[in-house]
Amino acid sequence: MKRYRPLLYIALIIVLAYFPVISFTFALKNDFFTQYFPQRFFIGEALRHGYFPLWNPYINYGIPVSADMNAGFWYPLTWLNALVSGYNAYSFTLEAFFHLLVSAFGMYWLTGLWKLKTPVRIIAAVSYACSGFHVGQLQHYNWITAAAWLPWCTRAMLDYYLTPSIKKIAAAILVFTLFITGSHPGMIIGGIYFFGMITIALFLEMKKEDAKALWYTPLVLAIMILLAVSGMAWCYWELIPLFTRATPIEPGEMLINAVDRHSFLSLLLPLTSATSSFDIALQNLYVGLAIFISAIAGVFMLKRIRATYFLFIAVCFLFLASNLPGVGLLAEHLPLLGYVRLNSEFRIFGMLALIVFGAQALDQLYQRSAGLQSIFLIPGLISLVVLLFRFDVLLALSNEIMEIDNKPGIRDFIRDFSFSKAFAIQSIFLILFCTGLYLALLKKKSWFMFFAVLDLVVATLLQLPFTGTGIRSTKDVQHLIAASPGGFPAPSLASENSYIASYPETDKVIGNWSMYSKKIGVKDWYPYPILLRGSEHYFEGDHPKLYESGTAFIFSPSGPANIRIIDFNPGLIRFEINLNQDATVVIKQNLYPGWETQVDGKNIHPDTAYTAFPAISLTKGPHMITHEFRKPLVKILMLIYAVVFLLMLVYTIIASNTFSRNRS
Repeated sequence: MKRYRPLLYIALIIVLAYFPVISFTFALKNDFFTQYFPQRFFIGEALRHGYFPLWNPYINYGIPVSADMNAGFWYPLTWLNALVSGYNAYSFTLEAFFHLLVSAFGMYWLTGLWKLKTPVRIIAAVSYACSGFHVGQLQHYNWITAAAWLPWCTRAMLDYYLTPSIKKIAAAILVFTLFITGSHPGMIIGGIYFFGMITIALFLEMKKEDAKALWYTPLVLAIMILLAVSGMAWCYWELIPLFTRATPIEPGEMLINAVDRHSFLSLLLPLTSATSSFDIALQNLYVGLAIFISAIAGVFMLKRIRATYFLFIAVCFLFLASNLPGVGLLAEHLPLLGYVRLNSEFRIFGMLALIVFGAQALDQLYQRSAGLQSIFLIPGLISLVVLLFRFDVLLALSNEIMEIDNKPGIRDFIRDFSFSKAFAIQSIFLILFCTGLYLALLKKKSWFMFFAVLDLVVATLLQLPFTGTGIRSTKDVQHLIAASPGGFPAPSLASENSYIASYPETDKVIGNWSMYSKKIGVKDWYPYPILLRGSEHYFEGDHPKLYESGTAFIFSPSGPANIRIIDFNPGLIRFEINLNQDATVVIKQNLYPGWETQVDGKNIHPDTAYTAFPAISLTKGPHMITHEFRKPLVKILMLIYAVVFLLMLVYTIIASNTFSRNRS
């Protein structure tokens, strides 16, 4: 039990740091519910009613769920949550918090590779889970899931390289599968470079004979990982030619929300990123004073630190995440980087590497062998000097604090700050914490962890209102979601504009109500990341006039038709139609590989109407139409993937327990 005590401490600290979230006092905001929740909600609804969630007919007239890079279709925890509780505001929030714990536990395990002291490993774990990336990107769910498994992948890969075995390659495949299937595509691209750099650095450090003996290990691991995620890869590959974001972007567009020079100050003063003119969620680099200052000290004692290559990797990725000169040029010429829309997501790789390097340096400082403990005073002294020279800023700040009762809230109070005032208030915290860290390291090391962790908890609580939580409670958000009808009723055949006009305004909280109404139709294109090319052309061209003219989900451009829906589920539409003349019937569902159409029991290939929808030519009289989305290969690949994943999971758990008992 003693070996798990540090994990309990870490969990309690993360609960405290993210208490506004885990207590459901404030709901996570913006993209968390508007972009990442709708598809998961649909997956949960489909499974609960006995349907395999291949096609979502509601988002912008339908998208393939298995190819949606936002949906988490191939991520095992999505299915676990969907099957156990179904997706709601509470279960999704708990899932996000679970990944914060996974992040912290992963960093604790990773730093154990170098046998660092337990307090140092706890500080590193909290530094990672409370880093500026996690706090800033809390609303970007698949960035957080990727960050959660990143330290686990790093440790598992290093373990396998150093002492290859079946148990270790199974563990590595397991965590890499979780990383890839839960990730934003840009994270996967960044991961290729990150793990590639670690592999090269490790083999360069090895003795020549060891490197020759183990040359095959990276190749075997890469092949096995590709096989494990082959189902997801096939679905994505099928989507790419039909996807609006399948081409490289302009370097200038990628750098719009990159980490700027101003935001590098957030390494010491996280609140300064809240005054950025760019997207503040994408700017913060904070990893805590203890780790960052230790990393600076580590530069002066490289010979005492193992795995110094992490410092080089940290510098490279923090550079790639920035808008500094040269980044755009690299994006144009290095493979795959041109497809990354927001290079600021690369900062997690740099921050992880910085924490690993800083933790190793802190472990040395704990031994007093380096004589560099006084470095903890330097940032505080510099801040004190700056504050004394800008005493007018302190006076203005004190006046604003005295009038805080007149402010709507702490978020607005801080958001109104100029950069100099944000610098001033953060500098006061910095001076206090740096002094505490120095005295603790010099006199009583048991207090060092307290000051290091307190710094991270305070920084997290101060930043959450900007980038993590909104003004509504989780209960308020769930109240909106609960209004969604149960099951999958047959869509209305009334004109779209007749029922869309009554939709509640939910766009800024949980996304457009068309994704929850269980009725097919939308007034305007809702900016969901997955948009098919044909659908894009439709929304830019024919949609306004069709919407205004009052067309229904199924309609005939030739005139009124007698239509009756016989059967409906998310991947099936069966209806009867009786025509007084030869006519064409249009079904407002986006064309995509997998749709099969039958007219009176005979397979046909429909034409394309309005660049996006199937158009079925019919003769006068009654007809039975069946339009079904069938993807048997996806079901087979998912079954194989699920079985293999579960076998690897069981084997890894049994092998780890056996190893632990033998070691005891």
